[in-house]
Amino acid sequence: ILSWKRTGSNLFCGILHHHPEITMHNELFNTIDIFTYHPRVTEMSDGSEGNWTVLGRDLWPLHFLEHIWSGRLADGSKIKPKSKVVGFKSFPEHWRCSYNEDIFQELMNDHTIKKIILHREDELAVYLSMMRAEKTGMYMSVEYPRHLKVHIDPAKFQTFVFNYRDTFQRKYKSPFEKRDTFWITYEQLLDKEHFNE
Repeated sequence: ILSWKRTGSNLFCGILHHHPEITMHNELFNTIDIFTYHPRVTEMSDGSEGNWTVLGRDLWPLHFLEHIWSGRLADGSKIKPKSKVVGFKSFPEHWRCSYNEDIFQELMNDHTIKKIILHREDELAVYLSMMRAEKTGMYMSVEYPRHLKVHIDPAKFQTFVFNYRDTFQRKYKSPFEKRDTFWITYEQLLDKEHFNE
């Protein structure tokens, strides 16, 4: 799942996570931690004691991804018995470091890896949601305090819009887009009639 903060990725990943044939993870390449619905997946599977850490993931990203794609725990059992697909979500800032930019390009150039691009059409709503989350520290909350006010700097907002559009129009563009890329919007996720089609 290729997305951006505050575009409905938690909602979308939660839906996929509850599908019995999908082993879904969250931000596996977050710079702070390895976020997943399945904490035991970070246990080493090569006989080593201990868990995958951010440092280990960043030093050996291909080995880490190989472990994730297997859909298995350290003991060899499947995370979900009926699972046929393994996925995770990422944001553009997860791939800005020199040690993993090549990994991102490999993922984008591999047509066997399907890309679901989730974006929100209302760019101002994304920006406001980001500002509210940063101001309150509430990133998982749906409702913010009614009295909460944020100031919008037009120049900063314009910079955000440029980066936001560039990400979806260029960075998330696969060379095999017609074969391996699917698009969905936050607005479609909230449209029950569209989602049930």
